[in-house]
Amino acid sequence: MARKPDYLQTTNYWNVSASMEALQAVRRKLAKRANQRMVRLERSASPITGKAYHVGAYDIAQAELGDRRRFSEKLNYSTDITELKKEIGQLQAFLNAKSSTVSGNVEIEEKRIATLTNLGRDEEGHTPISEATARSAGFYDFISSKAFIYLSEKQVDSEGLQEIYDYYTEKKGLSYEDVQGIVDEYYNRARNDENMTISFREIAEELDALVTDSREIEEEEDD
Repeated sequence: MARKPDYLQTTNYWNVSASMEALQAVRRKLAKRANQRMVRLERSASPITGKAYHVGAYDIAQAELGDRRRFSEKLNYSTDITELKKEIGQLQAFLNAKSSTVSGNVEIEEKRIATLTNLGRDEEGHTPISEATARSAGFYDFISSKAFIYLSEKQVDSEGLQEIYDYYTEKKGLSYEDVQGIVDEYYNRARNDENMTISFREIAEELDALVTDSREIEEEEDD
């Protein structure tokens, strides 16, 4: 059985002639829904990162709320029709976004993992990013970092840093903190030198040096 259309969330109230009282009622109903969803998101925990889903629609809503944490549920919140229609539009955008629900965020994560693990799949089925890496909390923090975003935007091969992360954590035994630290240092140098040519090879060479140093320390401890 098809779901009944939710006109409260789909009607463009800018194109509808409605009384102030009707708009106030619509805004309050949508505000209650939005506040309930934000509570659920705040109490959620991603199966990958263990963190609450404070991303996407939630972040946008919080930015629009400013000093408020929630949308007002008072019926007489505003008597300005333009202001009412504006907030109704904001509430609809939030509620219609997939990332406004916990299940929607889980689906987004799963699709992201599927995309990452299928990038560059060769004839034998090998991929540049392992599923173990794609499902790790460290990797999510890595691809969300300022360094990753900045350096990836500077390169045509945006998957290069992801492959570097996977290789040095999965194959070379470096920790997330090790890789993030080297990438952060490189990012800081690049950001302070506009003429610097970004090269992921240089990052890999620095990580190779870190692997060598780590092995030498382990050998000294064994002696």
